[in-house]
Amino acid sequence: MTRGIHTPLPTPPPGRQTTRTRDRNKFEALPSLNVAAITSFKTTPFVTAKDIRIIRPVTGLCCDCLPISKKELLPDLVKENGVCNILNVKPYLRNAGWLQKRFPVTAYCLQKRAYHQYPDISMSVFVNNRLLEAIQKTSIAWYSQSYKVGGKDIQEIQKSIVLTAKKTLQRMKACISSSLINFTGWFLLSFLSTFLNNILVHRGQMSMIRSATEKKIPMIYLPLHRSHLDYILITFILCHYELRAPFVAAGDNLDIPFFNSLMRGLGGFFIRRRLDKKSGEKDIVYRTLLHTYLEELLKHNEGMEFFIEGGRSRSGKTNLPKGGLLSIITESCSKGLIPDAYIVPVSISYDKIIDGNFYREQMGLPKITENFWRAMKGIFNVLIGDYGSVRVDFCQPFSMKEFIARHQVTNKVDENVLVLVDSSPEIAPVKVASYPCLRQAPCSTTDEDRLIVQYLAEHVLHTAITSTSLMSTNLVCFLLLTKHRSGTRISEITNSLEQLVREIRQVGRDIGFCGDMRDVVHSALSLLGTKLILVEPNPADEEDLCLKPNLKLPYVFELMYYGNAVLYVYLLESVVTVAVMYLTKSNFACSEAQESEETTKEEIIFTSEEICRLLQQEFIFVPPCKNLKKELSEVIESFKMREILYQDEQYENKQYDYHEKQWSKSLSDSLSWEDDYDDEDAMGVQEEKYKVNINRKHIRDRLRFLLSIIAPTLESYLTTATYINLYLKTETAEEDFMLRLNSFSKSLVSDHKLIYNESCAMDSLKTCVKSFQKLGILDSCTAGNLRIVGLSEIFNVKDRLMHYIRLLEVIKTIS
Repeated sequence: MTRGIHTPLPTPPPGRQTTRTRDRNKFEALPSLNVAAITSFKTTPFVTAKDIRIIRPVTGLCCDCLPISKKELLPDLVKENGVCNILNVKPYLRNAGWLQKRFPVTAYCLQKRAYHQYPDISMSVFVNNRLLEAIQKTSIAWYSQSYKVGGKDIQEIQKSIVLTAKKTLQRMKACISSSLINFTGWFLLSFLSTFLNNILVHRGQMSMIRSATEKKIPMIYLPLHRSHLDYILITFILCHYELRAPFVAAGDNLDIPFFNSLMRGLGGFFIRRRLDKKSGEKDIVYRTLLHTYLEELLKHNEGMEFFIEGGRSRSGKTNLPKGGLLSIITESCSKGLIPDAYIVPVSISYDKIIDGNFYREQMGLPKITENFWRAMKGIFNVLIGDYGSVRVDFCQPFSMKEFIARHQVTNKVDENVLVLVDSSPEIAPVKVASYPCLRQAPCSTTDEDRLIVQYLAEHVLHTAITSTSLMSTNLVCFLLLTKHRSGTRISEITNSLEQLVREIRQVGRDIGFCGDMRDVVHSALSLLGTKLILVEPNPADEEDLCLKPNLKLPYVFELMYYGNAVLYVYLLESVVTVAVMYLTKSNFACSEAQESEETTKEEIIFTSEEICRLLQQEFIFVPPCKNLKKELSEVIESFKMREILYQDEQYENKQYDYHEKQWSKSLSDSLSWEDDYDDEDAMGVQEEKYKVNINRKHIRDRLRFLLSIIAPTLESYLTTATYINLYLKTETAEEDFMLRLNSFSKSLVSDHKLIYNESCAMDSLKTCVKSFQKLGILDSCTAGNLRIVGLSEIFNVKDRLMHYIRLLEVIKTIS
């Protein structure tokens, strides 16, 4: 056929159709299509921003011991996953015009403003029978001691006490103003964005909090305490979601001009750091006044917020809980003064410490008292800095009434009683309650109430810890103090960070960042600064910089602060590692192939529990509703699955022959006519013995990593035990003892005799002394205004101390 010449197609024979004709007829036979549906299909995107957002795990769910609370608010959680930045207000503006786009913060605050009425309960406090009885009791006591009252009449004394109580309440109470809260919300949106990039909250968690507030019962927010910003942060977030602001407990050290009025208007009420003015003499009126004030707030269904740790953490670890204010809420619920209360654990994570470092206090110097000018200087320093992001996690609220009902203490002593023994035959066995050493028979109803409060406080704290989101600075400092302590490169720490994030997510924890890990590392380095991490060029690769942590005092304390937040992820694994290394006498320093000694699962659990008792002032290993022995057993099983622990082949064959013989004997005995046989022989089970796979490089590296996590803490205990053994001969003032102990530890750092310089931190040493007092190694008493400490008079105290020293010396195998 010639190109360009049209040749007509041949005509089909009659009765036949071409393919084109048949297709056209089929199309005409189809029903009419909806043009609008086709247009919508073509114009609607397959993937929206909502579909591709990062889904975050919902942390802080109720424990299985509280099934009703866990089920009640859980459906609301599933609807909204992911986090949002509440400093970014533009997505919340509806039908934004030019003026709204020009002033988005002002437009948003005018749109979101909510007004709530907050009661003044001063009159209710002073007509409460509890306070009236306390005033009368104190008046009689003062009148009976004529040298204190100067011969005054008892009515005059009573009037004087009432007048003092009114002044005290006036200084204590909050005066919440909705207008001030709304104005502060507008100011903070503008102010916080100058030094913070994000304030992140989980949408599902806030949906859950909103559902709980609709129950019209008091909401008790119990956040971990990391910064002075914590005082207003919870109120600011609740204001963002148009929820009622809680009454916030603050120490009277913050009762300084201007800031005290501001905090009172935002819900702050001030309480003494020490409830009693004179040591050894209770201030009954003040204690009752505080108790009554909180009780009346609860009766009016007002929410509360207080820091269950008491003060801010200086080490990055979570302080043990204090149950003073929590006991008032528990008592009010138990006595039926309020129908119920929702307990909300809260965790707050900062990319960078806003309050500055704690160098002075960790070096043993006294804390500087806050005042107006120091506060203004601190605010100015914050404004000119970059502090990254803040992540706030609200845990699932749970019913106080349900917790009390399910955790009533029985009158039975816990069967878990351990015997502290050592391989040395001269040490007599000492019975010690198994950790957690809380489940003891209550002597009275008061003791039972105290144990309930302690259970509740530890449960709240453990939930808050496990829900804490880990920030980029936490992970980078953690890696530099463990895996890369001697230095690394950007590429190496990036790979380590990716692996660490995977392990964190495997245990159900969340992280407070996203993006490419190399960018995350650079962001963390810029926030931490060159004083903490030394950055040097790499001659082989200009982009792959060399990093080295600054391990000198006092800079290492700040690295420790950030890194300690990650410690809880590996806590039980680290404890089991210490026990295994101690029992098998394994050594990382030995370069040659070595054969570890054998140990049993029971021995590992026993030694691990002993370490947990030693560190009971440092950590809450498991919540009170769980069994520590069971949790340790699961860790040991995971060690077996990963072949960290193994059985010798000869032993396995012996085990097989042993079990085969036992099975044969049991079968023959069951078929025999004789009834008299030894049950123990028939049912006997031989203990399984294990060794450590220390010769495998990846297992040796893993064990070294796990040991290095808890080793600085153990070295603090080893230093304290060594000082007690060498230098504590007579009773001495506790303050002088702590100063000498701190000087001793810093001298060891100067002489390069400590593996971890951060182990000489004053906060860590104080906790060590508390732990040895709890274990009965040290005795303490009060003489006047002095606290006296000395070696316990128990006959085998020196032997027990040497036992702990031998146990703690396992950290020396890491070098």
